[in-house]
Amino acid sequence: MALTDSFQGLLERTVAPLAHRLSSNNVLQGLTQGFMATMPVTLGIALVSIISGLPIPPLQEFLTSTGLGAIITNALAVTMNMQALYIGAAVAYSYSRIRSMKGMTPVVLTIATMLIMIPLNTQEITPGYPSTFIPQSYLGSNGIFIALVLGIVVPAILDVLLKHVSIKLPDSVPEFVSRSLSPTFAAIILLTGAVLVAWGISLTPFGNIYDLVSQSIAAPIMGIGASPIAYAVVVSFAQFVWFFGVHPSSIISAYMVILMPVTMQNIEAYAAGQAMPALMLSVMLAMQNADSLAIGICCALTKSERFKPLGRLAIVPSVFNITEPLMFGVPLVMNPMFFIPFVLAKPLICGITALGCMAGLGDGLNPMISLPFALPQFISTFLQGGTGMLAIDLVCIAVMVLLFWPFFRMADKEALAEEATASSAE
Repeated sequence: MALTDSFQGLLERTVAPLAHRLSSNNVLQGLTQGFMATMPVTLGIALVSIISGLPIPPLQEFLTSTGLGAIITNALAVTMNMQALYIGAAVAYSYSRIRSMKGMTPVVLTIATMLIMIPLNTQEITPGYPSTFIPQSYLGSNGIFIALVLGIVVPAILDVLLKHVSIKLPDSVPEFVSRSLSPTFAAIILLTGAVLVAWGISLTPFGNIYDLVSQSIAAPIMGIGASPIAYAVVVSFAQFVWFFGVHPSSIISAYMVILMPVTMQNIEAYAAGQAMPALMLSVMLAMQNADSLAIGICCALTKSERFKPLGRLAIVPSVFNITEPLMFGVPLVMNPMFFIPFVLAKPLICGITALGCMAGLGDGLNPMISLPFALPQFISTFLQGGTGMLAIDLVCIAVMVLLFWPFFRMADKEALAEEATASSAE
């Protein structure tokens, strides 16, 4: 206990002041408040997402036969799979309020700019009647970083333009009409600039700004190879850029192309009764979400009104590997307070898994078993590798709790102090 308190005190003396100074920055405040504003969407759809992913045949048959499954798929497509749209709008709203801007113009122009940057697809479903589509991938995980950037940049540019380029209407014009028309010139400049930027990037091999970001980050990954060390480097890098708003899916999905042949070699060796050539790598893949439940546990153990209700609501989704409510609700992404545990989590999981495999705990892996993402990891690891892999998973979860808890405790203590100050001021 003394060692724990000493470490906690060290964090509060060193990390907390720096994190507080950074989090006081207007841009980071806009990002944080924007993230938190999207929490009703991620938490609101979490139960539906969990139900749709449960591997229970009667349930899946019911969802299919009643047509409810198709409706759930559509609901997930326009909520969880279009997070960039919600995040961009929420960040723009929050940041514009911090800059004392009025009205919804910053939000509307941010959404317009995001959509201008997306290359549209045209397809003739009905002969003679071409239809235009917005590729959903750019409004999902691949678009979050661009949404964050535009959610800050568009209101900032608009604020500057409104101070120098605006229409002054007579006092007789109603206020709501004046608010709508006064930013017209500024909007013309801003959206014209967005069109020119989109055109310029379209002349490059990337084609659009979304692919420019995702491919530029994923490109170095393609030559790193397939080994436990390479995998640890990739997931650690993905976690690092995720802290800054670049969703790791673009990196991991690109790297999976390299891992697939190795995974197939393990399956072929297992079927032939031979030793698997990349056993440790496959076990690491199975442990990749060990931090999800740990983060939910830490948040649920807090005492402040800021974190405790969120923890209670998000603990169940985190059991089923749905971490968006915590990522954007705490938030963990772009929150200086949680930078250290956030970037250390994946390397530690890989290291613990490697030690477990060296001890023979991963030898029971059956690479032929494929389980749905929404299945709790401690169940999936047991089904894939028996008690040995379950032991590795439980150790990973315990270590993740120990890693994140001091930082949650520090953030919770700060939140409690703010709440006490607010109560005394009333």
